[in-house]
Amino acid sequence: MEKRETSLSQYGEDLGLLFQITDDILDVEGTQESLGKTPGKDQKSGKITYPMLFGMDRCKKMVEELQKNLIFTSSDFVSTEEEQTFFQELPIYIGQRKN
Repeated sequence: MEKRETSLSQYGEDLGLLFQITDDILDVEGTQESLGKTPGKDQKSGKITYPMLFGMDRCKKMVEELQKNLIFTSSDFVSTEEEQTFFQELPIYIGQRKN
């Protein structure tokens, strides 16, 4: 695989992980009003989540680390300024979402 393809593939994997960790955090800390659904469903249904495995503080650090890595990695495959803006802002948006 070319470096560009490898970087894009890694970006996709890390973005998916960022989304899942953020979703797990929201399931613990979110409210019904902010989420638009009942929080705590993962725990009640017995699902193993990142906060259960690593704790909330570590999960929040993982989100920050993933955001930084994603922003850095994006420079390896973007070809326009618009793409750069999009791929650098996307992990920030996902990591800061409230629902």
